[in-house]
Formats: sequence, structure tokens, C-alpha cells
Amino acid sequence: MPDTHYVNAIAYVAGGIGSEESTAIEMESRQWPLMLQFSQVDEKGWGVWISDIQVKIINSKNQEIFSAICDGPMMLINLAPGQYDVLGTYEGRAHKRPILIEANKPQKLSIFWK
Repeated sequence: MPDTHYVNAIAYVAGGIGSEESTAIEMESRQWPLMLQFSQVDEKGWGVWISDIQVKIINSKNQEIFSAICDGPMMLINLAPGQYDVLGTYEGRAHKRPILIEANKPQKLSIFWK
């Protein structure tokens, strides 16, 4: 399992490189409010995992409360219950997704670039 890091007192884990690490993150995701997964379509039309995504979390007051680089295709983030926007930027292209975090209901959000 990769190390836990903190941004503005929000714990997160980033990684998922290799089958052991991705399996560990997947198993651990049941204990975290939010799991993000990142992928794209390659030149052959296959879905592939990607890394080095800039991840930002915006709260319901339109304040950026989290910003970190995900160095693997998976990220666990310990967010308090509430409404958020997740902004993922990869190779200059951004995707924004709304998410509602509820107590004791882990969420998985996949962001896919074409």
C-alpha cells in the first residue's frame, strides 16, 4: 500500500502501479469515502490506466480544498460528507465531475480521457 499524504488536513493515497499495489488500493477503498480511477483510450482503441493527473477538489462554496498530483491510476481521498466537484487534468485536458459524499457510503469515480 502506498504512503498516506495530506493536503489541508485531507488524507489521500495515490498509486496503483502494478497488480499488487492496485489490488491493495482496491481493497482499502472500502474504508475511504472516495476512490478515483484514471484511464484513457490509446492509439489502438484500448483503455489504459494513466498517471500524473492533477486532481483538484472544489467544495460547495466553490473553494479549492484539495490539490495534488496522482502518480498512478488510482487515488483514495478522505473527504467529509458533502457535495464536491472533482477536477482532473491530464496532458492539458480537464474533466470536471460532481460527487456527493455521504457518511459510510464509499464512492468510486472513474474519469476517462479519449
